[in-house]
Amino acid sequence: VDRLLLLFSSSNNVPAVKWLFVLGANPEACDANGTNCLHVACRSGSPAVVSYLIDCGLRLDATDVAGWTPLHVAMFMSRRAVAMLFMQRGAELWVENCKGLTPIDLCSDSWLREAAYSCATNREANKEEEDVWEGIEIEKKMGGDASARLQFEPFFVPRLSLIKDKGRSDVFQEIGTELFNARPGQGLAFLVATGALRDYPVEISTFMRHQPVDMAQVGEYLGEDFSLAQTLRLEFINSTRLKSTGVVSCLAKVFKQIQIPSDMRKIDRLVASIAQIWWRQHDRITAKAQESSGDLQPPMDKSVPGEIAGLELMSCLPGHDVLHQLMFSTVLLHWSLYAPIPNSQRITFPQWLELNSTLAASPQSKSLSMEEVQSSIFRTLSRCVIPSLRIWSEAADDDMRDSTLTMWPVASSRKQEASIVAGSAMAQEPSVEGWGQVVGVGASSLGLNSSHASGGTMYRHVRSIHSETPSTCGRLASPSESRLTEVSQQGSPPCIGYRPTLTALSEPASRPNATPTVVASLKEGVRTAHPGSNGPNSTMVWLAVRATLLLFSRKSKPFIPYAFVYLGRLTVQSADPKTCMVTLVVNENAPPAMEQGASGERVTTIDRPPEGPSSVHTVFLLPDGRWRLFECPFLKIRLPDTEEFARWMEVLSRHCDFPETQSSRKTASM
Repeated sequence: VDRLLLLFSSSNNVPAVKWLFVLGANPEACDANGTNCLHVACRSGSPAVVSYLIDCGLRLDATDVAGWTPLHVAMFMSRRAVAMLFMQRGAELWVENCKGLTPIDLCSDSWLREAAYSCATNREANKEEEDVWEGIEIEKKMGGDASARLQFEPFFVPRLSLIKDKGRSDVFQEIGTELFNARPGQGLAFLVATGALRDYPVEISTFMRHQPVDMAQVGEYLGEDFSLAQTLRLEFINSTRLKSTGVVSCLAKVFKQIQIPSDMRKIDRLVASIAQIWWRQHDRITAKAQESSGDLQPPMDKSVPGEIAGLELMSCLPGHDVLHQLMFSTVLLHWSLYAPIPNSQRITFPQWLELNSTLAASPQSKSLSMEEVQSSIFRTLSRCVIPSLRIWSEAADDDMRDSTLTMWPVASSRKQEASIVAGSAMAQEPSVEGWGQVVGVGASSLGLNSSHASGGTMYRHVRSIHSETPSTCGRLASPSESRLTEVSQQGSPPCIGYRPTLTALSEPASRPNATPTVVASLKEGVRTAHPGSNGPNSTMVWLAVRATLLLFSRKSKPFIPYAFVYLGRLTVQSADPKTCMVTLVVNENAPPAMEQGASGERVTTIDRPPEGPSSVHTVFLLPDGRWRLFECPFLKIRLPDTEEFARWMEVLSRHCDFPETQSSRKTASM
């Protein structure tokens, strides 16, 4: 919970910071560098968050390991409103960091430097009177923070698939759906790379809605901070009609389609996007009304009687930022009202008003106040439990179903399991799986210059280099002891739960100067090799051939591929039954892949670069929904024994060409 406090201090979500204090967060929490909440808030948090943290009694002169105070950070970042707030609260202007620099020395904003000198002059002139510098005159000249006025929209460039095999697109989609339900990011990368799904946000959103995917995984991925997840999150929510809904009905409507995650940061990102899309859809109604000079208010959502909704709600709020914070606080209020905690620890309406006290109504609102809006939300939530907003365990929810509480009407379970049926196209394809050893790929490194080109670097290092860092991978060590255990013993509400769903991707390499190699990256197995193997190449991986794909997985169960090779354009260069070794190379005589054009004609596509030497393409699937393609002259695999060798040769003969097959082709052509 202390980690979450540091993270939310860098946002504009004041209610979230207040909720974390209720949940037992330590105000003095800091990371390994001594960065506390005020340091973080001065870097990117809103002035409202900074003001609240100061009101909580946090020291204005607290320093990190480099001797920086929060004012050092604000002046260096040219945060005008934040720096002014610190000067008005009496922060020291001439304190030096470890390099002897004051906050003014670090400031590059001429206006802010002028304000700092004005504050220093005022303090010197009124030293005995203890007059507080308000900076009213200098504030009139302030243009505001430029960054606060910027609005960013995700920029998306569709990627082309690596495989043009439409005859197996259904099979690829089955494999991709199965992978998505275990690792959603890797599943999306597989679906797009194999051509089973076009890389357009609308089509990916449709896939998430209508395919048999685990809706919990949809919620987990859409709540991530990946660039692709941000784009898909907005598209997924925008495909839901939110017009004329209120806060509760809007949240219930969206989270019926995805399972709400338990990570507060993911909830915050999802709710922020919901508020943004809600506001955008109602803005269109207002624009149409202005064009036609009429009232285009659509019919109210009758599912929540008495709830303030639609344009009436919009007229009370100054913008979607306030709506975002109100929605986030509503989700936590629902948790507080119905989670399995003692009744004495549940939030009351006056307490909830205090948690949302920084949320102000729009100046143009004359008929409604923020208290009336919050009262409407509290009454709505008090009437019944909303299963789609449940962020506690299913076991606790089952216990609640036997109680006298009223349940919100909900459709059938949102969680669907994907399975490969026996009569599917994939079941009819020749397949084989088992443990194997990748002993060579014909490439010394991945283009990185190093004298250590042998094994030792695993696939997790490929992820750490090429993948965006997921939100659940942050590691913040606090020298201050967390008070969560102590507070829980005192009877305060427990933390909602910070449950990372992805492991950290920044583990150090096994050797300091090890260079990632394709062979080492493929060796992500968990078993030791068969007798006779030794050295860095002795790691086994679980290999599987499905639908002309050679898939690599760390374990047999659960089977979660992290890389694959397309066998459709490969040939078996050599197969030695004595050593159980198989070498795969590119078949130069392989016919180009054929696919059906838009108008029905046959279109020829070649799934390899038109120029340069032919290479075996190994596709690594990344957790952020992207992939990384590596090329090497050949791929060499050793199987455990002759029995396994025979099984694999039988299947590979159906997917790859053998030397004798190539010779017969050449003879026939002559």
